[in-house]
Amino acid sequence: MAVVQDIHLVTAILLLAGALVLGVLALLDRPRGHLSDRFWRGAAHFERLMLFQAVLGVALYLTGARAASLLHYVYGGVVLVVLALGRGLRPGAGLRSTLEADYGRFNEPVILAVLWFFTFGLLARATMTGLWGV
Repeated sequence: MAVVQDIHLVTAILLLAGALVLGVLALLDRPRGHLSDRFWRGAAHFERLMLFQAVLGVALYLTGARAASLLHYVYGGVVLVVLALGRGLRPGAGLRSTLEADYGRFNEPVILAVLWFFTFGLLARATMTGLWGV
């Protein structure tokens, strides 16, 4: 299981970098007022990598490799909820349609930048609690 733990750690580092890059890309698209296709493709790749990470985590848990703190699982679960929220904000998605119907056009780049920086923070805490229990 040491190999799976190593893959889980490397994937965590890739996810940290990915969340930071997506947050920066969203801010760079701010002058345009909407997010580029490149951003949305990157978000889709991130989601797939996060699901892979979750599967690895569940496999590790089921085989007896436990994180140093139970908060690790809480942070991981919250990240999945935040990703579902981000998926609902995609063009044409239900949450986005509801927000636009209720509030009109919203500042897509800023909202998604905040979402991705928040995701970065959650992933950083999940990594810290998984490694060191803090």
